[in-house]
Amino acid sequence: MSLLYTPLRLGPRTAPNRIVADGHGTGLARGTFSPELLAYLAARAAGGAGIVITQSACVTAGHGDLPVLPEGRMIPAFRALADAVHPHGSLVFVRLEHPGAQAVYTGSGTPVAHGASPVPLRLLGNAPGVPHAADDAFLTDVIRGFADSAAQAKAAGIDGVELHFAHGDLVEQFLDEETNQRGDRWGDDPLLLAREILHGVRQAVGRRIVVGARVTGGVPGDRDATNRKQQTVRELLELGMLDYVSVTAGHYADARGTAGAIPDASHPPAVWAEFGRRIREGSPVPVMLAGRITSAPLAASLIDDGAADLVAMTRALVADPDLPRKDPAQVRPCVGIQDGCWGRLAKGQPLRCAFNPHAGRELLPLPAPVRTERHVVVIGAGPAGLEAARSAAAQGHLVTVVERSGQVGGQVRIASGTPYRHELADVLDWQERQCRSLGVAIQLDRDVDANGVLALRPDVVILATGSRGTALDGEIDVREALTTPMGDHVLVYDKWGGRAALSVAEGLVAAGKRVVFATPLTFPGQGADETVRLPSCLRLGAAGVRFHATVTLTGLAGGEAWLRDDYSGRSFSERADAVVASRPPQPADELAEALRGRVELHVIGDARSPRGVTEATAEGFETARLLGDVIPSVQVL
Repeated sequence: MSLLYTPLRLGPRTAPNRIVADGHGTGLARGTFSPELLAYLAARAAGGAGIVITQSACVTAGHGDLPVLPEGRMIPAFRALADAVHPHGSLVFVRLEHPGAQAVYTGSGTPVAHGASPVPLRLLGNAPGVPHAADDAFLTDVIRGFADSAAQAKAAGIDGVELHFAHGDLVEQFLDEETNQRGDRWGDDPLLLAREILHGVRQAVGRRIVVGARVTGGVPGDRDATNRKQQTVRELLELGMLDYVSVTAGHYADARGTAGAIPDASHPPAVWAEFGRRIREGSPVPVMLAGRITSAPLAASLIDDGAADLVAMTRALVADPDLPRKDPAQVRPCVGIQDGCWGRLAKGQPLRCAFNPHAGRELLPLPAPVRTERHVVVIGAGPAGLEAARSAAAQGHLVTVVERSGQVGGQVRIASGTPYRHELADVLDWQERQCRSLGVAIQLDRDVDANGVLALRPDVVILATGSRGTALDGEIDVREALTTPMGDHVLVYDKWGGRAALSVAEGLVAAGKRVVFATPLTFPGQGADETVRLPSCLRLGAAGVRFHATVTLTGLAGGEAWLRDDYSGRSFSERADAVVASRPPQPADELAEALRGRVELHVIGDARSPRGVTEATAEGFETARLLGDVIPSVQVL
């Protein structure tokens, strides 16, 4: 058996295994450990994670959605957290932080961010801000806040605290010479703030609970910066006050740093494994590794090969909280599309998962076995239809899926054929396997009209026929671009935004085409999350793709695409043998009117309204729930 499933001693506690549900934003806190947040964390513990770490809790009021109240006022909330997690056998740690210049201010009065120095930054790629240089009084309050927060966690029965010294938060702003330009003692000794926090925390809790730190293990592609980061980690370890370190990378001080901190599927699995390996070589304490650790076999290999002692499987456990207890073939995979998790959080919305509709909604009752079987016919085998079929069959219904094409997956299957998105096929294959194992009959290559649907004798029809493209005459729809012959010079025109046009542009580049990308939107890929948009644009730019934003396509003739600059009104042309267009789609809901009133009918996903995959699978899940009884979900004991 791999070391992954064996216990590990961390200071005064022993984790039952090496799988960690790592701390991350959820949008569920609402200022405290809400019932939704407790249920979310409890579900990861119930699924078998050895350690559950909370999202970052700010040690001073007025910052973020989970501040730690002083003077013992947080003890009841921490105790509720311990009571939610401990019955499932997991350890629970609270991550403590101060975001400093990266703070999202939630207090009263005029918002002012504090940092090591007044160095401008663009938090999450937004408008630039200049922080106020933190003075001694402010830093003393921060140090006291860490110690008080840790003491309250200990008093409430929490197993440990993780001090956030990474991702560009306040402590790292002092550790990094780019953001620490001070001439006082805090600048002369960049480690001073981290050291004072550690001393304060240890004085408050002694050796009675685990104290770890999240640290930056390196900077991808920059050897000198990586060496400096790792030297800082070694100096922290030499203080002898840490029970473990958690290795990560990236920051939130600009769009590129954010894309690095939350690596999408264009990054390789275990993207920071070498950082973990190098730090572990000289570490006197266990090393936790983060960064796209997407499966139990991968996690096991990292531990067995010496890259880490524990693995942070954050998004993998969002996609399937039961991963630690399942056969790997049965695990719902995380495919790194960032649509429901970070994509929603960046918009201020609660966390969801594109392919696990229950994530972030653990208080929502799960479907229960039904007393009366019904025949449910699902038209369309995209993600929405497959989720509806899976959920309905899990309740005990007889389910038939009818799909006009020769394979399941719909538009997501098309997307899986573009560069850096092949993992999408894995989750579609999982959906299909789940359906077939539950007895769902999937009929491929069958196009039915209303009479054909009714001939199946359904009790319920779920229409999940997706959407259709709206490319104009002379244009190639973005969905057909990779299978349509065309010349060497291609203009990709994106009026819809999102990921599709960028992915197809990358596919055309990979096929040897010379691509120009044009959009009437403010910037390419507007609507896609920054952590997937920016890496794609950087790759396209490096491949020689030229971009035009705020332009309108006015015509295509004689191998030239004519564009009008929307600001100046100036017209210009680009050589183009073909135009690939991504325009706002229309619902493919023609069957709905013919079936309405003749059978119980539900229209879901893009057939209802073209949106994203997260909304599509959620509607499939919720519609199936309407067809039977429900039972309570994870219990918060």
